Amino acid sequence: MVVPRPSILVHTPLVSNPDGDPRGLWSLSLLSNRYPALHGLRVLAIVSVLQVHVTVVLSGARMLPAGALRDGSSAVWFGMDLFFVLSGFLIGSMLLSEGPRGWRGVGRFYARRSFRSIPLYYFALTALWRLTRPEVPWPKLVPEYLYVAPYVRVDIGNVVMPYAWSLCVEEHFYLAVPLLMALLGRLQSHRARLAALGLLWLSGPLARHALGWLWNIPWDAQARFRFIYVMTHGRYDTLVAGVLLAYVGHHFGDGLRALFARRRWRWGSYALSLACLVSLVWPQSLALRARWDLWAWGTVTSVMYALLVLPLLHSPPGAWLPAALGARPWRPLATLGYGVYLVHIPLMDHVVKLAAVGYTLARWPAWVVWGLSLFYLAALSWALAYALHVLVEKPALWLRDRLAPAESARIPA
Repeated sequence: MVVPRPSILVHTPLVSNPDGDPRGLWSLSLLSNRYPALHGLRVLAIVSVLQVHVTVVLSGARMLPAGALRDGSSAVWFGMDLFFVLSGFLIGSMLLSEGPRGWRGVGRFYARRSFRSIPLYYFALTALWRLTRPEVPWPKLVPEYLYVAPYVRVDIGNVVMPYAWSLCVEEHFYLAVPLLMALLGRLQSHRARLAALGLLWLSGPLARHALGWLWNIPWDAQARFRFIYVMTHGRYDTLVAGVLLAYVGHHFGDGLRALFARRRWRWGSYALSLACLVSLVWPQSLALRARWDLWAWGTVTSVMYALLVLPLLHSPPGAWLPAALGARPWRPLATLGYGVYLVHIPLMDHVVKLAAVGYTLARWPAWVVWGLSLFYLAALSWALAYALHVLVEKPALWLRDRLAPAESARIPA
């Protein structure tokens, strides 16, 4: 973009952009609708996270026997990686749009983003602590409030919100990516910058293998999850892939739109993405899976999502898949996705699981128990997320708009 053009940042669906009457008590502060196809994609990713956690909880409670349902559900574990890719796209787009004048804008972005993410997280964490784990001493919660819990070797019994590891990864990346973009700015050509980002992305699986070798991590699922999967330095390639998407979209958007105007290129990209999906869910032996996971976590998933997101972002008007994923109902559901993630595990553990016990004792088929559990969890999670949006998020956004107002359309709302 040499001639002044609309910033790619304005297009990202992860930026708040309220429309309608923002003063309405029951209205939503909706995500930007410039790229509506990503709303549907995010909702599908949220559902994939819900369903795998339904399987984990029911399996742990011995209400879901081994079989095709449990294996198939567990194989779809990679919904969270989409949010990492999109987070990289968001912050990378903002910094690219602001350019060398953008460090003041960076500070403003962080201030506004903090009002979007931190109040709801702190509220949910504090409420969950007081309602379900009051015996945990408050000093043990400090690492969770500071987004460093995965790096603190505390007894897992003192971790109130263990599933918030993903929020830690994103916060760490938000802090690191301005330095990355500053280093890229010292390079003199697109080729050099793309090569640097590509090498950084390729270092992700190498870092995971190095962690396993240097720390002598046993090749069992629990140890790999604890010491690699939830760590920022073991998961950063998805976030780097998002920055790559932002960079090529910012500098080569016209070429990408011309490329994906051709149906064969769109569907070729989708087909390659589908091939990555098959490689992720294909059954493997436990020994092979242990090694394959180090490539699948971040490397294969980021390729899969990049091949899916690029044509969605740059398809011509009327392409049916972006239109289907951009249908109006997806947008409010996607807006509440952050709250859904924060509340779904407690709801599954303390509400939905109790209903599942009753159905299991009544000898209902396992697939019915699983399906009803997923339905109840989704309905309750979105309902509670809506209440928290009205009671917590909107007041925080009101305060944000007064303490750190957006200077122009280039600054995310």
